[in-house]
Amino acid sequence: MGRLIAAEWAKENSARAIDNRLLALWGATLQSATPGNQRLEVFDLVASDVRRLLSRELDKAAIADSRYDELLGLDSFGDF
Repeated sequence: MGRLIAAEWAKENSARAIDNRLLALWGATLQSATPGNQRLEVFDLVASDVRRLLSRELDKAAIADSRYDELLGLDSFGDF
């Protein structure tokens, strides 16, 4: 997963589907998840989102902490 993310993030800003905001959001979401099963759920959802972003099935504007809060039952601190 890291290689897919890094390869996309390394592109020109105007051409990439993964930006700094998404990296920060995913890191914060992983940190806010309870160790164990919830972190695995976060990883699985992020991995799915990465694949969908790269295939252009999902727009990066649709990804915010509220998305993960709702799908994973997390309580974050405001939209990224």
